[in-house]
Amino acid sequence: MFKHTHRFGLAIILMLCGASGLSSSFANAQQTTPATPAASPSPQASPQETPPADASPSPQASPSPQASPRPAMVKLVVALTVDGKKTPVKLKRFFLLRKDVQRVSTGTDQSLLFTGAALSRTAYYTRVGASPQFIAWLQKNDCDTPYCRELNPDDLTVPEFLLAYKRGLTRYKKDEAQALKWLTVNLPDSIRVGYYNLKAPRTEALARQAGLAAVVVTNEKGVAYLPNITPGDYYVSNIMPVEIVGALATPQAAGNTSPASMSSLTCVIWNYKVTVPPGKTGKEATVTVTLGDNNAKRINCDASAPRTPTTAFVTSPVTQN
Repeated sequence: MFKHTHRFGLAIILMLCGASGLSSSFANAQQTTPATPAASPSPQASPQETPPADASPSPQASPSPQASPRPAMVKLVVALTVDGKKTPVKLKRFFLLRKDVQRVSTGTDQSLLFTGAALSRTAYYTRVGASPQFIAWLQKNDCDTPYCRELNPDDLTVPEFLLAYKRGLTRYKKDEAQALKWLTVNLPDSIRVGYYNLKAPRTEALARQAGLAAVVVTNEKGVAYLPNITPGDYYVSNIMPVEIVGALATPQAAGNTSPASMSSLTCVIWNYKVTVPPGKTGKEATVTVTLGDNNAKRINCDASAPRTPTTAFVTSPVTQN
């Protein structure tokens, strides 16, 4: 019995020892088994790197390109001495051109270019049968067409105006004010717009081919302004002749103090090369171009005169204010 009891006790001891070893092994296993890794923290933004003291500075922005030359204002003053009196050339178109209009390649009939006989006001209206009174009215008012000023009852002494007025009375039910107001629309086209239609297409085509930069009409004082003109070389021209009624002074020759007179009916053209300088910083330059007796090209306006194109031009005097 003691033997059995001894065996039983030995078994109990072995069991206890085994349990103790298992517990120890489990505990060791818990200590060696790695824990579940925690989520990695989100990466922080890397701080800006501070360049070392001897590092080269960051490149500067390249300087802006040099500013374009400032534009200038061109003041045009046009006047002639007529019958001994300084007379403004008023209500006439002048062109600022990049090329010499007399030297541009063009399909226009060169025999009619810059020729008084071909395009003079008096020659045209004579050819279309206008009355002497109408031609005299144009000359007195320095008008190329009947649209240059408002008509009044005193103008009805001109046959063309009187006939158009009577047509208006019929059209506007004897309303005299309306007949006078709308008199010009009742004129025949050859009198009303014929001369303009003859000159305008040719003038504008030549201006485009000569590099048109600007166009302007002189005021009652013969003055006109062309703003925002880019500095450079230009020509100032009226392209087609302007008819002047009265005796014109000839250009003063060296030592000649008594100007001679020309025909009482003369066509005049300017075609002058000028230089527009750049404006000063912060200020627009004003360039004054004077067209007058000493730089006008005179052409015979007689309708029977030969068609001889002019080629000469004179450099215009230019002053800068």
